[in-house]
Amino acid sequence: GTDKVEALCLKFDHRLQQSFPYEELRRLSNLRYLEMRPVPDNWRPSGFPATVLPMNPPILAELRWLSWHNLPPVLTLTAFSMLNMVILDLSWSTFSESWDGWSHIKMARNLKVLNLTGCAQLQRTPDLSAHVKLEQLILESCGRLVEIDESIGQLKQLVLLNLRFCRKLRRLPEELVNLESLKELLIDWTSIREIPGPGGMKKL
Repeated sequence: GTDKVEALCLKFDHRLQQSFPYEELRRLSNLRYLEMRPVPDNWRPSGFPATVLPMNPPILAELRWLSWHNLPPVLTLTAFSMLNMVILDLSWSTFSESWDGWSHIKMARNLKVLNLTGCAQLQRTPDLSAHVKLEQLILESCGRLVEIDESIGQLKQLVLLNLRFCRKLRRLPEELVNLESLKELLIDWTSIREIPGPGGMKKL
């Protein structure tokens, strides 16, 4: 039965502005991995209707890993439960730091990996203070990124911070010295010339 399905990959053709299969997914009570794969892969949202995802109570309480590349900014993911989310991959999406979906993502208290690779409209990272268990923050190829929010200093379990190809990023926040678990700081192909310190980052 549907209660035995734990992983699912859906091809979602945004061009058709089709309805999201909310009721069908609601029956998958044990789903742990969901990948929404846009068709075509290089699709970019334009005039996308916000009504595709219903404003119903969140579903998929057991969901651990959600991958949705090219997420249209009008969608805020409120249809998905964040309570047990561990990995969230929203690479190549076109939302900005003012996106309404950030407030819902704050409910992901168990989040360990946040992948925002190629989010070209992002100029500043969101408030990350809710994600104290975060271990990997991937911001590679965020071409307009110019500021890392100071809340990053609260991520005591962060091991990897990937800023590669963030070409407009010139400085890192002083709060970075509080990242005692940080082992990898990837800043090649950025405009960063100085790393905060000394102090924390003992494992770097």
